[in-house]
Amino acid sequence: MKVALTVNDFLRRAELVYPDRVAVVDEPDQPAESWGSIDYREMARRARAMAAGLDELGIGVGERVAMVSHNSARLLTALFGVSGSGRVLVPINFRLVAAEVKYIIEHSGARLLLVDPELAEELAEVECERKMIIGAESDAVLMKFDVEPEPWEPDEDATATINYTSGTTARPKGVQLTHRNVWINAEACSTSQLVPAMQAFPYASMASPEPANAINLSDNNSPKTGAMRLISGDKSSTNPRPAHGFVTTAATPIMRRTGSEARPPSV
Repeated sequence: MKVALTVNDFLRRAELVYPDRVAVVDEPDQPAESWGSIDYREMARRARAMAAGLDELGIGVGERVAMVSHNSARLLTALFGVSGSGRVLVPINFRLVAAEVKYIIEHSGARLLLVDPELAEELAEVECERKMIIGAESDAVLMKFDVEPEPWEPDEDATATINYTSGTTARPKGVQLTHRNVWINAEACSTSQLVPAMQAFPYASMASPEPANAINLSDNNSPKTGAMRLISGDKSSTNPRPAHGFVTTAATPIMRRTGSEARPPSV
């Protein structure tokens, strides 16, 4: 029997085992209204609401949703709400100029484009079938809390994200990561960084082959707490654009590894 490895395995497990643990602390000082601190139960609820919102917009399984954003709780949740419902998330580097973003939108075939408020003016000329500014506007349309999303038959070979290279020597190239790619990457990252797979998931899904949003693990990861800070841009970057990010806290062991501290309770 083949059990599909999909991105929502991580959030489903976290919601079941540690629903009340803090999942993410959104950056308080950002252009969009901050989500503040939310636990895994609430993150899962918002991911399902986002999937239901995409259903209502007519964005079908396999279709692309592009997002130009600094690191934020909404971006993290989109990995589950978009990819976890069978759609394909196209995270776009916020440092790209409008012409490059336009090319990626056209090349990927994205039907929906979500833009960070800080970049709204800069990307005003970039067109898409449906375009929204991240924040209250996108939340009102995408978050359908009173509707159950359409079920998706898990397929680990389906594309979860399309990550574009920076295009320094030619046009940006889109690299498709399947659900299995992301799942295995997350476990590999969690092993090498000594953090639980749920905590490594954003890094694994967004940082290959080149960081779509340059998500990096900080140097002070704790093997006991699994806490990490995800930051926008390389720490040595000279890019003057300010970058907001978010902090994830509280370990959520997803895989069983040796040592009592790494073993979550049986469920």
